[in-house]
Amino acid sequence: MKLNKANSIIPADTNVVVQVINEVQEEEGVIINTQVNRNIKSVGLYKGIVLKIAPKAVEKGHAQGLKVEDIVLFSRFAGHHVAVESNFMYKVVPGSMLMGIMENKEDYLKIKPLANRLLVEVEPVDVTVGGVVLGDIDANDPTLEDLDYGRVLAYGPECQHDYGGKLLAFTPYVGETASRAKSGEHKELRLINELDILFSVEE
Repeated sequence: MKLNKANSIIPADTNVVVQVINEVQEEEGVIINTQVNRNIKSVGLYKGIVLKIAPKAVEKGHAQGLKVEDIVLFSRFAGHHVAVESNFMYKVVPGSMLMGIMENKEDYLKIKPLANRLLVEVEPVDVTVGGVVLGDIDANDPTLEDLDYGRVLAYGPECQHDYGGKLLAFTPYVGETASRAKSGEHKELRLINELDILFSVEE
């Protein structure tokens, strides 16, 4: 069944109606979901405009601070496609699956995490902080750790602690990753869930 128009979609429970703008492409100057030095395939992110928000999505904290016409990032596998007689793609996505709000349409560093997610900048692997050596990882050496470390740039309103500026450890396979090259250096940003944090490093 195809709906005549997207305005006829009334989201229930904690869902949000989003018009998909596009899948974020490297051509925009940002590589989304490229795991650096990892031989794994990551899912892609969609960028979309919020059309409607179910009241419960805000009440339950999943979409706190979210407004109609905000531009959001979410996994391409989040939610469900809705067939509409239009050239645009529409999805109904649970508020809990929205990763963050783009506060600046042209700058992926300006991401405001939603709910209990954090935006972290992955630290270089050759840094030593607080007595913890973030050394090169050899996947064939079982005595070496297999963790990523990231500095918190921003965190969502539902996070249970103040993570501002903290260095956190998490596995390489969690979250959604955005990476960009700047001045010849590769900078990796990742949106992770608070529940994926293994520990913080005291500095």
